[in-house]
Amino acid sequence: MKSLKAKEDFHPYFALRRVWRALSLAAPSLHLPATVEGYETRAYPFAVKPDKPLTLDALIAIHRDTYGGTEFDMTKAASAGSFASPYRYKGITNERSIACPITGYTWITQLNSSLPAPVAWISLNTARENPFVPLAVAPMPQGYEQVDKNTYDPTKPWWSYSQVAALSVGYDSAVNPEVQQTARRLETEGQALVFASKKQSSTEFAETLRKNAAHSEAQWKELYNKLLVKCCQHNQLKYADGHMPANEGKTSY
Repeated sequence: MKSLKAKEDFHPYFALRRVWRALSLAAPSLHLPATVEGYETRAYPFAVKPDKPLTLDALIAIHRDTYGGTEFDMTKAASAGSFASPYRYKGITNERSIACPITGYTWITQLNSSLPAPVAWISLNTARENPFVPLAVAPMPQGYEQVDKNTYDPTKPWWSYSQVAALSVGYDSAVNPEVQQTARRLETEGQALVFASKKQSSTEFAETLRKNAAHSEAQWKELYNKLLVKCCQHNQLKYADGHMPANEGKTSY
């Protein structure tokens, strides 16, 4: 605990608020307190039993959460900027939401005896700005195995998804709604594909999902091109409601 305090001694909610939110989304009936006495609180259990079975969509939503609908909504504060970003960066000691800009990747494992193989739903870079793509527990598609986050490589899917994320975090309120809409469409397609492929062999199933991963990446590249045009044509951008910067200088002549 000493090393944790040394790293996070500015306040306990740098991490604990995320714990509160995840447990509360799974089991709201527990009415867990949002405020606790400190790092070593016993107010939060190690784990909770969900009030109802958590669907894949519910788990995805938890990974994308930024405290929306609560007093801690990261997009409402003045520090959210003109485009209402939920993220804060180096040197800022705000509370972190579950969705976090320094995420490398996120996965949700789906185990079901009716599936030809277990499935890992993987979101590269930040989950809020990218889709969860289903992959069978089998050899991964080319480019997924390794990536150097310090060197751009167009052959790596991580960079395809990171391009959209970079635009989205910069122009959040203007771009992210379309990003999440596209992500949900691809996830719905992926869920339908997984369900339809239950009678395949494990080898066929893995190949089906590898092809779908290539399709998802291609769709994401198209989305990036579309969003890049929008962001470069500044007359298409609109500040977030309540975040319009004050006029600088004269407003009439």
